[in-house]
Amino acid sequence: MFGLVPLGFGLMIIFAGGIWLLFNVVKKRPILPPIILSLLAVLIFVFAAVVVPLLETGGDRQQDLIFETALDEKAWTDAKQQNSVESYTHYIEQYPFGIYSEQAEAALDEITWLSAVGDNTLQGYQQYLENYPDGFYAETARNKIENIAAEPGKYTTEEIEYFLEIALGTEFGTSEPLIRKWEEPIYIEIFGEPTPADLPTLDHIISELNLLLDGAIHLGVVNSGGNFKIYFGPETTFSDYLDTYQPVNYGFFWVWWNNNVINYAVMLIASEGITQQERSHLIREELTQSLGLMQDSWLYTESIFYQSWTDTTEYLPIDRAIIKMLYSPQIKPGMNRKDVLRVFE
Repeated sequence: MFGLVPLGFGLMIIFAGGIWLLFNVVKKRPILPPIILSLLAVLIFVFAAVVVPLLETGGDRQQDLIFETALDEKAWTDAKQQNSVESYTHYIEQYPFGIYSEQAEAALDEITWLSAVGDNTLQGYQQYLENYPDGFYAETARNKIENIAAEPGKYTTEEIEYFLEIALGTEFGTSEPLIRKWEEPIYIEIFGEPTPADLPTLDHIISELNLLLDGAIHLGVVNSGGNFKIYFGPETTFSDYLDTYQPVNYGFFWVWWNNNVINYAVMLIASEGITQQERSHLIREELTQSLGLMQDSWLYTESIFYQSWTDTTEYLPIDRAIIKMLYSPQIKPGMNRKDVLRVFE
């Protein structure tokens, strides 16, 4: 666009030069009638007085547009670098119709949602919906609110008592009877020699648990860097993997925690001396207990938490209930019996 102004002047000069030639070069006599030459002179004047200024104005507008675009780009880069509610809000205030205004709105939606998920409270999800009633996560937020609102009175006395028995304390060791649970994703890493049926069984149990946990945490299998190690091998080798192993157990787990938040686990499954159904039971039992439900009970013979030897491979309804109870938002690591009762009663 900047080349248009010189071009205009150039054309005007060429045009005027052509008329001068018509008058002076060709035998000093005009080739065109005087009236035509007069009109041409008027056109030159109009071009000089009107067209050239317009070209200059267009160039200025284009230059302003380029400058504004550069400022918009810089403001967006700054907002992304800060990656905060304040930075994206500031960008939108500066450039409500900017190049990246839609992306800034989406980033604000995402940050607000992640904050709500981090709090995992009724108030947090409600605040998200107030800010983004039609946001990307609006439907999920409504479901979360419904689930939280329904929690406090939806469990029976029988389920609450069973939860207190299973969730407080550990089967082995002398730890204080408090709630302990994961707050970060569980990355399962597999070692040893699982049978062809072991891995599909594990995948099935993981899928079930992810549905029951409803996004509170997520379980998945990884090839390396796991925070949950499963070893498949002879029971006689278990002590090689875990120095706290208590013989003789064909299935065994041990978890570590910090401030009652579980952050690491080891699980051992025997590859000899038991049937495949018993192995499938042990995979389910040890994995489930590693979530923080670490006690056994004599109450329900078909429960996955039954104290005596069993080969059940499904959860009872009461098992499902206490898994959901442990990972409901109101149940926090470090709670004692009275704290839990205040939540569910």
